[in-house]
Amino acid sequence: MKALISFTYRRAFPHKNKKSIYNIIIGKKTHQTFFDATSLELLSLYGCAPHISFEQFEALVSKPDIRHVDIPTSTHVTYPILQQSFVALQLLIQTLSHAQHQHFQFIPLTSQIDIHQKVKYMYHQIKQHDTLESAKAEIYLLFKMLNDQHANSTAHYYLTGYDETMYTQCQVGQVTEFDDDALTVSHYNDLLMIYELLSDTTQFPILHQCIATFPISHTVKRSLTLLLEGQSVTQIAQQTQRTENTIQDHILELFICNYLTSYTDFLQDHINDFIRFYMQQPYERLRFYKEHFEQLSYFEIKLAIIGIAKGDLHA
Repeated sequence: MKALISFTYRRAFPHKNKKSIYNIIIGKKTHQTFFDATSLELLSLYGCAPHISFEQFEALVSKPDIRHVDIPTSTHVTYPILQQSFVALQLLIQTLSHAQHQHFQFIPLTSQIDIHQKVKYMYHQIKQHDTLESAKAEIYLLFKMLNDQHANSTAHYYLTGYDETMYTQCQVGQVTEFDDDALTVSHYNDLLMIYELLSDTTQFPILHQCIATFPISHTVKRSLTLLLEGQSVTQIAQQTQRTENTIQDHILELFICNYLTSYTDFLQDHINDFIRFYMQQPYERLRFYKEHFEQLSYFEIKLAIIGIAKGDLHA
């Protein structure tokens, strides 16, 4: 995990203090941390080391990093979502393998109930529509494309099925001669590539369903429902007895989590001037942008930055 943490620190340190970067790494559930991870284009590393202490983090980043590994990132998914999506894929493959041998009494590789329910539904759909061969073809295609794109892929070692046992990380290290850090980076690259490949519903109409969705709180979900009904920020704030700033925070979270995609509902036409300015001077403090664009609210500035980081807004 050292390489992922060091990369996150190097990318973020010129713009954020150590505590803010630490919050990204542990996946602290605050609107500010979520925004920081997105604006710095580090969302796919948000929550990559949830159990590391601040003291351990400080000790790690204080050591010189001689590797400087280049790590791909995404602004459309968090690390936990990558993990959950892969576990769903693992469980589906395990289920299909045992079912093909008429062996229905097996120990599932995960105890996560929501993933059990998702895979159970997928399996019944495959049976109902007689698409087992299509599902198998998608699995073979997925791993062929993964191996073509990632020469050091290790994802296949973590699959299990009938009469086939999953490798441990130690065993994968022995086979590949990778150290723990190289294994972690390889696995992260696999997780991200698999997520991006499965996002193509045309090539993977069945396996696409393995992709996990962002969890949102009941209050954020309620704001989404009211927005979709056509209510304004002011109306939602009044109805839910919350401040307009809180509802705006909900909206920012919904854009980050891909539940909302229409930026024009909240941004004016003159936002293009801001986009051009931001592209020339990115990652500055919000106050810096406010000083140059007094007519924009902090909400509009944040939303525009999210859209730019996610590749949705262009001047």
